[in-house]
Amino acid sequence: KRVYEIVPHDAILQDAVIRAAELPPGEVLAAITTLELKGLIRLDDIRHIIFKPELYDSTEVSALMIHPDSVVNIGDSMEEVAQKFQQYDKYNIPVLDDGKYVGFVSRGNVFLSYRKLLKDFSDE
Repeated sequence: KRVYEIVPHDAILQDAVIRAAELPPGEVLAAITTLELKGLIRLDDIRHIIFKPELYDSTEVSALMIHPDSVVNIGDSMEEVAQKFQQYDKYNIPVLDDGKYVGFVSRGNVFLSYRKLLKDFSDE
């Protein structure tokens, strides 16, 4: 299940609000341009302005972005990814392939796969 939406980093707040309406509470928007991740917007951080239509045309998405604490690269091992989730205490981390945005990986899916891998390994 996807827990993010993409909004161009040079968009205005109205564009972000339209995309945010599709997300469950507490999730993030990924601000990108030509598949380069520019930053993230946490819905909890902008909730106070989402319902102020007078700001929709004057607030730029780039002013709302934060840089991710961590990213996962396509070539990272499961152990590296699991360590990033533990170190940064995040539920979703952006995934990059040669610097290009691919999507998000969730902590739940990583740890579920990691446990299965360990179980399979110990069964051998």
